[in-house]
Amino acid sequence: MTLFLMGHALGDFYLQYSELAIGKDESIKKLLKHGVIYLFSMMFVIILVFSLKLLKWTVIISIAHFIVDLLNFFIKKKITIDDKLDALAYSLDQIIHILVIVFTAAIIYFLSEPISYIYCI
Repeated sequence: MTLFLMGHALGDFYLQYSELAIGKDESIKKLLKHGVIYLFSMMFVIILVFSLKLLKWTVIISIAHFIVDLLNFFIKKKITIDDKLDALAYSLDQIIHILVIVFTAAIIYFLSEPISYIYCI
């Protein structure tokens, strides 16, 4: 789960420059760009401990992340949001993203899906 959280932080904060963060609420093209950056950041963190099964779950988390961001995009297009509501929406967005990661980690654990690691270091 730690790798997934690191990938999330990398893709949603560190690699998302200001113009993209603002633009993804206004342009589907920039939202797609953010989704690709997020996917690659998630894949980057599992390269250190590479596993094809982790790669599968990384893609699933990235798709779920994009769906949440896409829903957020359409909601913001329909509703006028002031600063207070925007802060609340941002917090809820991050909570949902983290819950997706926790839920995915729980699925991996409860399915007892064996994950073999190849250490690249």
